[in-house]
Amino acid sequence: MIERFNWKLIIFFLLIHYVQTLSAQPTRGFYIEKGNTISFHINSIDEIQHGVTSLNFARFIAFYDDDDGTIGNSNWELTFVAGAIQIVGSNPANTIDLDRVEIWANTDVANGATQNWIVLSTTETALISNGIERGAAIAMPIDISYRVGVSNTLVGSESDIYSIDLWFYIKVQ
Repeated sequence: MIERFNWKLIIFFLLIHYVQTLSAQPTRGFYIEKGNTISFHINSIDEIQHGVTSLNFARFIAFYDDDDGTIGNSNWELTFVAGAIQIVGSNPANTIDLDRVEIWANTDVANGATQNWIVLSTTETALISNGIERGAAIAMPIDISYRVGVSNTLVGSESDIYSIDLWFYIKVQ
């Protein structure tokens, strides 16, 4: 019975999709400044019952410019999508549902960052919408926070090492 509460590690790999368009089109993209892989060490009954949060773990540096010579006249959004329908353990028989993991983007409110935690989904979901164009030369830091087992407990999940790919995109609105 204690074995099912002996979580070793949960790893979430962030595979970043870098978007760069031709010079006649909007210039947009981002890179990872920190946090391309996150690990949650869940090793107590309290953490299994109430979850673990990692605030501002990852930081993306984004840029967006529509190349029309005017700053601030167009918008962008940052979206993400989970790369699988479930989070799979090192033993493929062990899975946990995507709704056990949530994500949140933190940037200045003027950039339209989400104000709520969003569960992982295989449907592309906006983390930031109505992002303000600042020009390609102006870096826009975006802090990404994660939590696992907070809204939906991990009780009943098997002890394992779980991983999932997350894909992030910057798009013109």
